[in-house]
Amino acid sequence: MPRILIVDNNLIDIEVITEALAEAGIDAFVEVAMDVPEALARIDSRALPFPHLVLLDLRLAFGHGLDVLRHIRAIEDLQGLPVIVLSSVIDEPERAACLASGATAVVMKPKRFADQVELSRQWRTFLGD
Repeated sequence: MPRILIVDNNLIDIEVITEALAEAGIDAFVEVAMDVPEALARIDSRALPFPHLVLLDLRLAFGHGLDVLRHIRAIEDLQGLPVIVLSSVIDEPERAACLASGATAVVMKPKRFADQVELSRQWRTFLGD
């Protein structure tokens, strides 16, 4: 079963993303990290398999999503790990920094649930579906 790591500190957004994944027919084990230290600890953990996909918000407690992205890209075994930056607010310099740091894609969080479901369907590619 594929593993998805959601790194976001907004419980409502986490619930919406999780429900949209299910609605999109994605059967995956979903893990959540709510701040930068928790995300880094999960990425560095060898007790669990690496996730197949990371959905990463930028505005997090105790740091910035870019810190998590750069940490992931510094690990040789994770060079090919898809990391989708998903944020409510993002400007062009921040988008460029994410892409330059190795983000697979940078996407605004959809406002409508139906749009989140459609976006989730697109992520199936990264999960081997």
